[in-house]
Amino acid sequence: MGIELAIFASLVSTGASIYSSNKAASATKKASQAQRRQEALAAAVQRRQQFKNYRQAAAMAVQAGENQGVADSSGAQGGQGSLRSQLSANVSFLDQQTQIADYAGRMFDKAASWQNRAQMFSGASDLAMSGYSLGQNKDFKKMFGIT
Repeated sequence: MGIELAIFASLVSTGASIYSSNKAASATKKASQAQRRQEALAAAVQRRQQFKNYRQAAAMAVQAGENQGVADSSGAQGGQGSLRSQLSANVSFLDQQTQIADYAGRMFDKAASWQNRAQMFSGASDLAMSGYSLGQNKDFKKMFGIT
């Protein structure tokens, strides 16, 4: 009776291990996706802040040009162009950060998936080795009529 219990326990524990690994991988993937959404929201807030800062700086520059009577000068126009260029560079940087964070998240998901597969194969290997060990046991062979 002890051998049947050992086989059953081995099967149950391997099955539970594989099931738990799948659940853990699924939860890790969901957490990673949630984190990427959170990072995207934070980047959107930063992007809006960049546009707000640009509008404020541009308005102040136009007002200063008007106050000095040089609003249409090449210097004032150059200043406006510089502000637009800075805005574009800042937004581009934020976009690159978001893309890199998204890529990293996808790679973490892949790593979790491969780790899960490795654990499943390890569990299957452990089960096979347990079966082999039991197959070498004289009582096991006698019980199942194996010669």
